[in-house]
Amino acid sequence: MEPLNYQWLHFIIKEMTHKRIAQKLVRMVREEQRLQLSIDDFNKKTKKNSNELNLIIKKIGWPNIEKVGKQGAEAAWLIAQHSDGDINFQKRCLKLIEKEIEKNAIPRHYFAYLYDRICINLGKTQLYGTQLKNKPNLNIVPYPIRLRSKLNERRRLYNLPPLDVYIKLFKQFNNK
Repeated sequence: MEPLNYQWLHFIIKEMTHKRIAQKLVRMVREEQRLQLSIDDFNKKTKKNSNELNLIIKKIGWPNIEKVGKQGAEAAWLIAQHSDGDINFQKRCLKLIEKEIEKNAIPRHYFAYLYDRICINLGKTQLYGTQLKNKPNLNIVPYPIRLRSKLNERRRLYNLPPLDVYIKLFKQFNNK
């Protein structure tokens, strides 16, 4: 008698595990965004989320759309974005995101946002103009951008709208 092939069982278990991971990632981000946290509480929450994401990455690699669905992948990216207290972690995530983009496994804009976030955290100028700040007169402007003359070409490569459209959309979304 030929032994039974249980490869399909591994697939089902893997899918269930990744679905749970996706749900966990989404829950982590929702909690972070839902809570009105002091800066200290926010930093504690993002540190906890960073640690959780790091464990997930060790287990399954970068949580891409195939592994955790669109919402789970976006949640993982947001957690990396918000991990400002651990720039080395953000840099590791950026490398993983870059590899996933090469495989078309996640949206291209994830790279641009995280790259710019890391630049701003390091006190450098951003490249894609994704990071904005409020000026005292409630005017929203981008943090300094290098090579501004080619900015919208770079933004287009990462599926981002032109900067002026982005700022207008940001203001509308935030009622500014």
